[in-house]
Amino acid sequence: MPKRRPALTDLQMAFNFEVPQAATDAGDLAGFGAMVAAGVARACRDDGRPRHEIARAMGDVLGEPVSKAMLDAYASEARGEHNIPAHRWWALIAVTGRWDIADALAARCGARLLSGDEIRAAELGHVQAQIAELQERLRDLKGTARPIERSPR
Repeated sequence: MPKRRPALTDLQMAFNFEVPQAATDAGDLAGFGAMVAAGVARACRDDGRPRHEIARAMGDVLGEPVSKAMLDAYASEARGEHNIPAHRWWALIAVTGRWDIADALAARCGARLLSGDEIRAAELGHVQAQIAELQERLRDLKGTARPIERSPR
């Protein structure tokens, strides 16, 4: 029997500067539920803590109980009726620090996600783009501006 293709691969989680296409056409998000479940499983598996500890940490940040059994159900690609609610998804990402998994899912929808100091790198690029625009405006003005001369009243 051929090995099942994973719904979330290392390649999908690798950082790149490609601009993802917005998922607006029919079928663009087909299989997305399995990808989310695979993301839950991956975040839990790679964390190193037992699932009951991850669930407890999620519950602590949310202020509501989260059980290991819930995480087990959310992590199963075969149990499509047990989808992780958005607030628990983000709690899982926060307590495991798996922003790369969240970014992979965001990219599938047409967006990218930055976390922590990555925001500074994006801000740096933004400021450099602003400076380039201002330098271009300065060049344009140098070619057309004349000194301001006003006659006294």
